[in-house]
Amino acid sequence: MCAKQFLGSFVMCLTIAALGGCATQAPTAANFSVRHFENGDRDVFLAAAAAAFEQSGYETSPHDPDTGRLVSAPRFDVAGDQPSGRASTLSSKSLMRRIAEIRVEQPGDRVSVFCRVLVQEQTTRVHRMLAFDQSGSDSPATTPIERDAATTDRQNTVWATIRRDRWTERRILAVIGERVVDNKNP
Repeated sequence: MCAKQFLGSFVMCLTIAALGGCATQAPTAANFSVRHFENGDRDVFLAAAAAAFEQSGYETSPHDPDTGRLVSAPRFDVAGDQPSGRASTLSSKSLMRRIAEIRVEQPGDRVSVFCRVLVQEQTTRVHRMLAFDQSGSDSPATTPIERDAATTDRQNTVWATIRRDRWTERRILAVIGERVVDNKNP
C-alpha cells in the first residue's frame, strides 16, 4: 500500500470515527459540558433538550430515545462571519459548521446532562493538496478513480474539528435547566 492510499484510508477512518460511525466515547466533564440534576425523569430531560436545540437554532436529527443521545443536524457558517479563535486554514471565507450533541444519563435518581458543540472547518482543499502531493513527481501517478471520481462530493468532504463552542454549550444546558424547572412548577 503506497503512502497516499494509507494517508487517505487513515483520514477516512478518523472522519468516520469522529462523526459517530463507531462506538462513541463515554461523556465526561473533559469532553462535554455537564450539568447534574437531582430527581428527574430522563424523558423530560430529552424533551427539554430537543426544545433547547430548537431555541438555539439547531435542527434535531432523527434519534433513538432509548440511547439518551440527541445530535443536531450540522449548522453551517462562513468563517469570516463568526470569530473562530484562529485563522482559517486556506482563506478567511472557508465553510464552517457546528454540530451539537446532548446525552442524558440517569444512574439512579440523579440525572446528568452532557452537552458538546463542535466547531468544524471544511478542509477538503488542504486534504487534496497534501494527499496528491506526496509522490514528489511532476507526472500524474494516480488515475481519477484512485482520487475521488468514484465517490460523491459529500463522501469526499473533509471536516476538521477546530474547537468546542463552550458558550453555546452552557447556554443550551441553561435552557434545559429552565425548561425542567418550569415543568416541575406549573
